[in-house]
Amino acid sequence: MSQRPEGDVWANLFEFPLIETEQLLTQEELVETDAFKQHFGSSEVYQIGKTVKHVLSHQNIFANFYRIIKPVDLEQKKANWCYYNSENLDKLAKHKLIFTFIDKYMLN
Repeated sequence: MSQRPEGDVWANLFEFPLIETEQLLTQEELVETDAFKQHFGSSEVYQIGKTVKHVLSHQNIFANFYRIIKPVDLEQKKANWCYYNSENLDKLAKHKLIFTFIDKYMLN
């Protein structure tokens, strides 16, 4: 998880590592992006659920969530990511998009 910086609309809230794109990508297109390769290398991924539309006052977000099967080596952890056991995620402040995902797919 990473914490959004000060000055952000979701300042200090936690979220999963993300890759933002201008358009919706297929899973095959996503794993070919430089951002995915930089964060996750050649990890296996599986989409969880369907695309979620999240409406904000200033934009619509279309989000896909993925499970990373072969994560980055622990020695290559990202400096701005925080690592938590899944049973501790409910203790973190999260924005609605992340909260809803965790409630639907991780706590059941």
